[in-house]
Amino acid sequence: MLPVYFTISEAPEHKQPGHVERPERIAAIQAALQSSGLLDNLNQVHSTIPGEIRDAVIDSVHAYRDALLSRGAAAPGPYIGDTLAIADFDDPDGQTFLTSASLPLALQAVSLTLSTLSQVVLSSCPGVCFLRPPGHHATTAGPMGYCLFNNVAAAARYVQKHLSLPKVMILDFDVHHGNGTCEIFDTDPSVLVLDVHEESAVYLEYGSGMDDAGRGEGGGFTINVPLPRGAGHASVLKVWDDIVAPAAERFRPDLILVSAGFDAHEDDPFQLLCYRTETYGELASRLCALATRLCEGRILFCLEGGYNTEALAASVTAVCSALLRRNEAPESPLLSVKDEGGIDEPAELADQVSAVIARVRQIHGLG
Repeated sequence: MLPVYFTISEAPEHKQPGHVERPERIAAIQAALQSSGLLDNLNQVHSTIPGEIRDAVIDSVHAYRDALLSRGAAAPGPYIGDTLAIADFDDPDGQTFLTSASLPLALQAVSLTLSTLSQVVLSSCPGVCFLRPPGHHATTAGPMGYCLFNNVAAAARYVQKHLSLPKVMILDFDVHHGNGTCEIFDTDPSVLVLDVHEESAVYLEYGSGMDDAGRGEGGGFTINVPLPRGAGHASVLKVWDDIVAPAAERFRPDLILVSAGFDAHEDDPFQLLCYRTETYGELASRLCALATRLCEGRILFCLEGGYNTEALAASVTAVCSALLRRNEAPESPLLSVKDEGGIDEPAELADQVSAVIARVRQIHGLG
């Protein structure tokens, strides 16, 4: 097996009773990796980035770090059954919250992400970060969607400013639109953001449609692929064949970052898309091959959503297995949807997905 760098933290003191974004998510991942034997083959990163560098990177993507730290100092202590809601106050899926431990843990998550990224760049080997809280909803102006700081956005700026890699591609396959990441890089042509999400799983005030393609100099460098409810394995492979791979080949990134949300799984409580466990393994294999071809193998996966702990753990295990065995031929070839002859899903759904793909390809000149 080839080297893969990883970091993991449950952040147990960042917890709201009954909330879906909970420490047990990470515990399930660690237990599954341990029982599968994969954990012993991953190279754990324990080091952190100096605080002044971390804070400067955060400030390059967020305008609220100091204000949020002040609010966090007044938050309730962990484990007392109470938290401070700071966003999504009326969201039935859960508030964005703080305990007094939340912000130190969120800062640690950014630091560990950047340290793991440094190892990825130094070694030209993949990396994976299993950290809480997640990040892809956090915008320039504030936290939201369970996210305090945008780990992937910070990673993109860090690699540009400190590791001399100017062009970054971000793929977000969480079921929810990564509004924060898209907004942060909306006008930036040095970062290509591809966001594949379920069409209704969005913050309405942020552009998530096919025509939301970036602004100004960043026009054309945001690619949104809103899939209809129920789209699954074959649909996302078709998106890979017709949109993700050709867009990446045209952009030629120096690094690939992945906002790896696993809540598009068919067993996730959100039940919006129908990816399977093996979907994530196939995506990881294809991403690794793409990174090898385009950017010397530099790729980092960062955990976002995924709230059925069993499905999350199995899907992460599939991803890690694919990364560790990236030099091995798969037991059965990973066929593209073109090879398989189309989208093997209900005809009406397949037609809807094909229409989305055709429109996105037209907007972005992908053929």
